Amino acid sequence: MASYVLPVGSIHDSDRGLLSAEHTQTGYPCDPPTKRSQSNGWYCDRKHGAVALRGDIVPDDPRGVETLAEWTELGEIALLQIQTGEMTGQGGYDSSLLIPVEILRLTPDGLFGLSDGAWIADRHHRYHPAARHWHAEETLSFGFTSHYDHMWNLFRSTELGAGGENVIVVADRMVELDDIAGGLRIDANDGQVELLEPEVAQPCVEFTRFMTSRPDATARELKTDREKLGNGVRGFVVGISGPDASDVLVGDRLSIRTA
Repeated sequence: MASYVLPVGSIHDSDRGLLSAEHTQTGYPCDPPTKRSQSNGWYCDRKHGAVALRGDIVPDDPRGVETLAEWTELGEIALLQIQTGEMTGQGGYDSSLLIPVEILRLTPDGLFGLSDGAWIADRHHRYHPAARHWHAEETLSFGFTSHYDHMWNLFRSTELGAGGENVIVVADRMVELDDIAGGLRIDANDGQVELLEPEVAQPCVEFTRFMTSRPDATARELKTDREKLGNGVRGFVVGISGPDASDVLVGDRLSIRTA
């Protein structure tokens, strides 16, 4: 399946959400996702696999700022990436479908990444052609460098982020769900992005086969190893609060609510 590419600078009809560009093999080109779009501002033409903005751009909503005393920095973002397609299929696991991005744009419907001048929709975006069973609370995934150190010690070395997390944060300890359950926030240069309640990303059979180098192992045979990857070792998933979209860069910080 072709990547779902949204070239920068293409044009759409802001009144009807219709695209003025011609159909290409990668889908309908459209505007990069605006940082001030409405929460329902994504339009999907499922016949052609197109995504565009629907409705007028609205002003930024003023938001109250939490006092810094309520938040503690957990770590700096070291890697941003998106999944361009389904990484699991026919029992296998394809990490080549991961693309590092310069900017990760967060919207309530999912993620876009800027790579080589093009905006690319993450596979978990609500309107990506390969999206299945979209859940608002699972639009972004994140993990920690310390968790990769742990997995590499348990099994084998892989690329950092091979588990498909969109955000990898530098940490010097293992992070559990209880540590982040009080609240999460990304502190970016242009503002703060508060995230919804996190959940553990459960390790799938295919990823466990990949990490253990056992491509033919059954789910029953992998039960113990999957348990080792559970409880947040594999990472976490979270929803994105709206309505505005926000940009995240490498070097931004992830903070947890402590009070």
